[in-house]
Amino acid sequence: MDSFDKRMTAQPILPFCSIGEPERRLCAVFTLDDGATLALQATCVLGETPRLTLFTARLAAGAAQWSQASALAIDLAVPSALSLGVLPVLVRATAGDPMVAWAFEHGGALVLTLQGARVVQGPSNGRVTALGAADKGICAAIQRRGTPEVGIYLQSGTEWKPLAAGPLTCDEGEAITAIGAFAGQIHAARSNAFKGFDLWRAAPGPEGEWAPVITEGAWRYGYNRAVSAMAVVGDQLLVAVDGPVSDTVSIGDEHPEILSVDARGQWQVFSGQARFTPDGLRLPVTVAGPGTPDFKDLTIGGLHAQGRDVALWLKPRDPSGDLVALSLWSAETGDWLVLETIPVPRIAITSVALTPDGSVLVAAGADLDASDDNGDILALGRGKALLMVQAPQ
Repeated sequence: MDSFDKRMTAQPILPFCSIGEPERRLCAVFTLDDGATLALQATCVLGETPRLTLFTARLAAGAAQWSQASALAIDLAVPSALSLGVLPVLVRATAGDPMVAWAFEHGGALVLTLQGARVVQGPSNGRVTALGAADKGICAAIQRRGTPEVGIYLQSGTEWKPLAAGPLTCDEGEAITAIGAFAGQIHAARSNAFKGFDLWRAAPGPEGEWAPVITEGAWRYGYNRAVSAMAVVGDQLLVAVDGPVSDTVSIGDEHPEILSVDARGQWQVFSGQARFTPDGLRLPVTVAGPGTPDFKDLTIGGLHAQGRDVALWLKPRDPSGDLVALSLWSAETGDWLVLETIPVPRIAITSVALTPDGSVLVAAGADLDASDDNGDILALGRGKALLMVQAPQ
């Protein structure tokens, strides 16, 4: 991919519905199993009685036009706005029956299908800190106020069922930042800015016991402080790890890494630095890529599997940063390719989707109030405008 067209659509693909109150506007995009693209666009009215209006549209593989927008929810009562920090996940990618989960800022999650949207309340005083896709539904890490315990749950019907024999414990400053299912195990990553992240796994069910997979930030300690994304690619679980904060450490080593975990729970450095560990020397599996100083001060926001290839997007750790970098690793050539660096000012990226024709869709969101001058911010792709989100100028 040589370049991107960035342009504004004359007509929004999905209609924002504003009533002039403070609100959060968000988009999300996903690629389905048949190559179609699913787009979601939400308006969350903020305040004491939050309400949600949400539309969806689809772009079939090879099609030039989006389908007509349809409403999944109109003025739906919700516990709080949809989260900008806990990213939505595609739980089921079946073309005729996709399912998406999106966490609320406080409370449980919104479950979306083509038939509509439903609110699933979380445990009392609980907040979802990570969402993932499990074999039988949505898995979530839920932190309750006033306790260090973080429960790992499976959402089934209207209930959150514990996924393992007990919760994980997070001390002050720690959090479960990523969760996902792989090789019949639930994997959960706990952050720590000083010791480095830990990755744990347990078999789902009341007999499942948590066992460590990676500790001490994969022996990079605080330089690997938190997991920002996980994805199953072929027979591996790829784990994207965030680097240190530059205002505390600044030696040119503030880049992220990607680690790979196999079904036995053994890990390797997929893109990153060679290091000595108690189990011997670990060398990176790939050359270059996001785990090098060229990607200093960037965070990997999402990982995607394209067959055996890996696509990812990166964003600045500094909230004032305004660039999104897109990168691809090819299993056929073994090479990393930086597709493009795109200016995306003052908005939070929620998702990135890659279409079969090589287009890249970037979705985002932002908070607005009645005094903001709304501008059409985001419509990225190759050869055509693909998606739009509005944010403050």
